[in-house]
Amino acid sequence: MGNVNLIICFIDKINLYWSFYFEESEGKMRKRTHKKNFWFNDEEENRIKELCNKSGMNESDIVRNLIMGNDIKEAPSNKFYEVVRDLRSISNNINQLTRKAHSLGFIDEREYREEVIKLDILIDDLKLQFLNKNIAGNK
Repeated sequence: MGNVNLIICFIDKINLYWSFYFEESEGKMRKRTHKKNFWFNDEEENRIKELCNKSGMNESDIVRNLIMGNDIKEAPSNKFYEVVRDLRSISNNINQLTRKAHSLGFIDEREYREEVIKLDILIDDLKLQFLNKNIAGNK
């Protein structure tokens, strides 16, 4: 019985190794095959931790994004998601009311479309306000 447990343990380790180096869903090798170790001084360590906390990214993601010239954006607050959810709800209500009004035979389609466009512009502006804050200061 001990040999069976040893074999099962060995197979589990092989499966762990396999899943670590290959994506199980597609059977492809990992995309990142070069491991890098870095040393930071206290100031650099504090800065990368600050970027991680503000962006919601891990250190590897921060470094990869910075070396590729990408901005590190601050993660949106819960308030952002509340506002967008409310706006989407309003938009859905407008659509429902419009369908009902249209079925009854009285609707100003041009005015409705203008309101929907205004709402879409507002949502896009909010996204720009909340999502495009570069916290890394590299651009």
